[in-house]
Amino acid sequence: MHEESWVECSQCKRWVHQICALFNGRMNKGNTIYHCPFCFMIRRGALQPQPRPPSAKNIRHSKLSHYLEKRVRKALTDIVVENSSTESNTVNSIVADGIYVRQLSNIDKTHQVKSRLIKQYENTHYPSEFPVRSKCVVLFQEIDGVDVILFGMYVYEYGHDCPQPNQRRVYVSYLDSIHYFRPRKYRTLVYHEMLIAYLAHVKQRGFHTAHLWACPPCKGDDYIFFCHPEDQKTPKDDRLRYWYISLLEKAKTEGIVTRITNLWDEYLKKDADVSNVPNFEGDYWPGEAENVLK
Repeated sequence: MHEESWVECSQCKRWVHQICALFNGRMNKGNTIYHCPFCFMIRRGALQPQPRPPSAKNIRHSKLSHYLEKRVRKALTDIVVENSSTESNTVNSIVADGIYVRQLSNIDKTHQVKSRLIKQYENTHYPSEFPVRSKCVVLFQEIDGVDVILFGMYVYEYGHDCPQPNQRRVYVSYLDSIHYFRPRKYRTLVYHEMLIAYLAHVKQRGFHTAHLWACPPCKGDDYIFFCHPEDQKTPKDDRLRYWYISLLEKAKTEGIVTRITNLWDEYLKKDADVSNVPNFEGDYWPGEAENVLK
């Protein structure tokens, strides 16, 4: 039977297994000074305690992030209470207290309309630019003492001062998530609630229409997070649309959403005026319109 290699502590002269003490016998040879775990902990305890680095909860709240976090925590609390007969009473506080929603960007921009579209409708005084505010909102969960970003979305808000056809509209441009949320069975509930809460918030602020880009990324592409777990599947088109429609139906039952439609039925099914189609930053439609006008 192979005998484990040992190493002697340079301080207390204890002998410990190299593998147990994380000592690399191949790299550390000769007169290497080594401190065993016992001496290391004693030495560490004598040092001044280092301040803990800032965490997600230390990021300053905005009105938006505070509203979303409050709704997400309430949704979790409600479902845990509903399932209280089968779950421990501690699950509620453990899950809800470890959830943090923060707004990481708030940028005023000017969205420039593409040249061919302007030329096509120059006689109708079609706007050459739209003022817009871009925001990035993310959800953290504290997992094993570490804050992990599990959900993020980029939104564009075209306010009251924006010209038509974009006035008082919001565009959810990118939405991305990781499947590490705990407990896993509440993952969809939480991610749905993030978007439903956002729709409720912008409705209270006077926006009348929200537009969602419901198209999965191509294989190998990522929207917000630069990589995803290997075992996380990218949803197909129909499954992703069902994911969005189910959350919109839920928002409809809460009175947040009044009507669900799509770009084709709303603007393009009949011989409509294309200048009335909203023109959003980075959206598929403006690019396609430019290709058609070539």
